[in-house]
Amino acid sequence: MTPTIQLMMLSIAAVIMINVKTSEVASGSVFKSGMTAIVSVYGVAWMADTYFGAYLPVMKKSLSDIVLTYPWMYAIVLFLVSKLINSQAAAVT
Repeated sequence: MTPTIQLMMLSIAAVIMINVKTSEVASGSVFKSGMTAIVSVYGVAWMADTYFGAYLPVMKKSLSDIVLTYPWMYAIVLFLVSKLINSQAAAVT
């Protein structure tokens, strides 16, 4: 059933695209907002990846030393890491 629904949605989207004037798409407010959001999200993701790619070994060493020395600090370390990378799931990983 799922492939059938996907095929129908793709077919209907193709039919809708036949009537679209491409010159008007770029001037629409939805397109401008979407492109601004994409650039913003990719910019933040790129910045975070660059930052953590450079400092990940240092952070792993220092934070693991803290947790090994003071096991009760595990939750606090996870909280701090999740605040740095804005994702609780990524912090646990």
